[in-house]
Amino acid sequence: MSEKLNDTLVYAARVKDKQVLKKSSSGGMLTPLSDFVLSRGGAVVCAIYNYTTHQVEYQLCEDKESYEKARGSKYIQSIPGNIFIKSMNWLNSHLDKKLLFIGMGCQAAGFRHFMQAKDMDSRIFVVDIICMGSPSPLIWKDAIQWLEEKEKGKVSFVTFKDKRKGWNQPTAFAYINGRECPIDQYVEIFYNEYASRPSCYKCPYTAIERETDMTIGDYWGIEGKLPEFYSSSGNSIVLIHTRSGQELFEIIKSTLDYEKSNLLGWLQPRLYEPSKCPDKREQFWKDYFRYPFKRIASKYGTVSWQVRCRVCWQRLKQRIKTGIKRYILHRS
Repeated sequence: MSEKLNDTLVYAARVKDKQVLKKSSSGGMLTPLSDFVLSRGGAVVCAIYNYTTHQVEYQLCEDKESYEKARGSKYIQSIPGNIFIKSMNWLNSHLDKKLLFIGMGCQAAGFRHFMQAKDMDSRIFVVDIICMGSPSPLIWKDAIQWLEEKEKGKVSFVTFKDKRKGWNQPTAFAYINGRECPIDQYVEIFYNEYASRPSCYKCPYTAIERETDMTIGDYWGIEGKLPEFYSSSGNSIVLIHTRSGQELFEIIKSTLDYEKSNLLGWLQPRLYEPSKCPDKREQFWKDYFRYPFKRIASKYGTVSWQVRCRVCWQRLKQRIKTGIKRYILHRS
């Protein structure tokens, strides 16, 4: 692994290219990172939605057209498959090239450990994405089946964070028969974290210090932290952990609007603690195996505005408490 920095570097950033930014979920960091590696004859490993299986699968991309399919958030568990072996074989057949891996914290750490064991760590860049948790693939499979039966057609496109209403008000929908069909109920189940894997509630990768070169994600709270930099088109937070990550950022920063930040004042809970197991999780799964998905979607995927306001207020209070605690620890 590249030399760790003494202190994590923190930036707010977004791509200057407005068209790329519009298509991206946050600030579009995937594009400049991938473009640089590909321009040097390298390859990019990233998660891409498969519209045949309706799974998110890691693929090795050697051109821009391939990696652009990875753009956008995916509220579905991603499947590594044989990508570690495939990446090793690619590196063995391209001895003077480098490979960029972009994925969730647990998968990024696994990839790094695998490459260290193969003595290939010096030939990779590893970037992880801030993760809320991975939901059971079963739920998405059932959600798609229910939606296609209801709409009498096949899903041809899915987005979980369309920014037509702005970055902080994402719209989620699927295309069926050429028209948009909301998938809000699935998204609500995802955000309520009923469907996350048990390991996600104990995730060791929800910390500022990571086993990667760089961490990227939404810069929630930027309106109060860096109000002059904030854009309704999208804002990424970038954490740099190693010398390799620092060098990579220095190379791509000409393609970015960026501003240096610090470790205080953001609202990204997964940077300092795992998701909390919901009180209703056990009941959710009892109901799930007892009733059709339509009933599950109605019961757990629909929230009244009163409940939503109460939940938002509870989350805000928790974030304030956690922020105060982190501030005190930082000062001490």
